[in-house]
Amino acid sequence: MMKKRLALLIVCMMACCITCALGEAMLPFYECYNVCVGSISVDVPNAWDVYDASGIAGISGLSFSSPDGGVMLCGYLPAEMTADEANDMVDTMGSLLAEGRMLFRTGKDTPSAAILEKMAVDGLPAYRMDMTGQGFETVYVQDGGDLYYFMMLTDGVSENVRTQMTQMVSSFHVLGETETAPVCREADYLWEERGGNVVVTGYKGEDVRIRVPETLGGMQVTEVGDEAFYETPVRTVILPEGIVHIGNTAFSGCNQLREMALPESLTSIGAGAFESCYHLLEMSIPDQVTELGGSAFWANFFLSSVKLPASLQTIGEAAFAACVNLEQMSLPDENTAFMLRDDGKVLFSRDGKRLYVYAAWQGRERYAVPDGVETVEPFSFQTNPDLVEVSLPDSCKSLGAMAFQGLTELKRLNVPTGLENLGVMDGKAGAGSLGTEGITLCGAAGSSAERYAEKFGYPFETTEGCSEKHMQGV
Repeated sequence: MMKKRLALLIVCMMACCITCALGEAMLPFYECYNVCVGSISVDVPNAWDVYDASGIAGISGLSFSSPDGGVMLCGYLPAEMTADEANDMVDTMGSLLAEGRMLFRTGKDTPSAAILEKMAVDGLPAYRMDMTGQGFETVYVQDGGDLYYFMMLTDGVSENVRTQMTQMVSSFHVLGETETAPVCREADYLWEERGGNVVVTGYKGEDVRIRVPETLGGMQVTEVGDEAFYETPVRTVILPEGIVHIGNTAFSGCNQLREMALPESLTSIGAGAFESCYHLLEMSIPDQVTELGGSAFWANFFLSSVKLPASLQTIGEAAFAACVNLEQMSLPDENTAFMLRDDGKVLFSRDGKRLYVYAAWQGRERYAVPDGVETVEPFSFQTNPDLVEVSLPDSCKSLGAMAFQGLTELKRLNVPTGLENLGVMDGKAGAGSLGTEGITLCGAAGSSAERYAEKFGYPFETTEGCSEKHMQGV
C-alpha cells in the first residue's frame, strides 16, 4: 500500500510541476511518509519501518529501523512524570528523564553526555548530545515542562543513515496545543490599512509557531492578503477572530505547515490559498465559510480528512486535486449546496447533478457514477490509485478535463451516447485531455467519445466490444 502511495506522490509531483524550497535537513515529500502517535508527528523515509512503541513501554513513542542498519527511538515524557515512574515503565528511562531536565536547567554537559549542538526543533529549544562512549546520540526537545527525545544509533552506520535520522528529527512536530505559546509579535508582519481595517500582506519573522495578532497599528485584522505567507517556513499558524477572508495563494508553498487554526469569523478562502501545503494532515473549515476557491488545497499530499461546513455554497475547480491520501470528508446534512455519498468519500451538488470530489484513497477498483449526474468536474477523480474502470450514467452531459489525472491503474471509461462534452476546461469542450494514458474509451460508434479519443490518441472500442471483454474479465 505504501509503495502505491509513493508512486502516486511521484506522479503528482511530475504532473503538477511542483518545486519546494526545502532546507538541506528536510526530507523531500516524495521520499517519505508521515506517522503520528499521541502528540508526536514524524516524517519517515520510505525504506524505513516504524513501530508504535507505546504499548510496549506505556510511554508514547515510536521506534524506527532501516534496511541498512539505522535504528532510532522517539518518545514523550510528560512534565508530571517522576524518574521513579519512568523507571517503572522502562529500565534506565528515569536517568534519561533526569538527564534531559538537568540539561535544560543548566545548559551544560551532563556526567554521561556532551553537548554537540544547541538548536531549535519545531520551533522549540533542543540539544543534540553525544552519549559518551555509548555509540549513540540523543536529541532532547523541550516544550515547557514536557520532554521529547530521539535516541539514534551512530556507531557503525553510514553517512546516508545519519543524514536520514537528522532529517527525521528535523521533521518532528508536536501535534495540538503546546506548553510553549506560539509567538505573537506585531513587528513580524507587513500590512496595509483598508477602510479602517488591516490586511496582512507579508510575514518577515523567523518563528515557525505563530499566532497572528488581532490588531496591527491599533486596527482590527480582517484579512490575510494574497501571497501573504507565500513559501514561508511556518509550521503552526493560528489566525485570530475577526479575519473574514484568506486571499489567493496566501499560504501557497508553505510546505512545512502542519497545523492551521482558522477563526469562526472566516467567510471565504481564496484560490490556491493552501496549495502545496502537503504536510497538513487534516482541515476543519469554520461554520461561516461560504466560498472555497479553486485549487484551494491542491497537492496537500498528506491531507487525510476534511470537515466542510453547513454554510458552504461554492467550491472552485480542483479544490482538492492531488490530495492523494484523502480518505474522508464530512458535511452537515443541513448544507443546501452539497451532499456526500459513500460514507463521506464522494462529494456531489445537493441536487445530485454534479460530481465534485472522489476521495483518492478508497480501495475499490470499479465505480459507477450515480444516475442523475450531469457534470463530472475537472480534476474530480485525480490521483486515485485503485480504480481500473469508471462508468458514466446516461444522464452525464459533461466530463471535465484532467478528471482522471494520475489514475495509473485506470483501463476503461464507459461513456454514454448522450455525453457530448468531453475534456471540458474553462467551459470549452475538448480543451484538455482526461489526464491518463492507456485508458480505453468505450462508447457508441460515431459518438463524441470516438471523436474525442481520436483527437487525444486514446484507444476506442464500441460499447459492444467493451461489454464482451468485460464479461471475459479483461
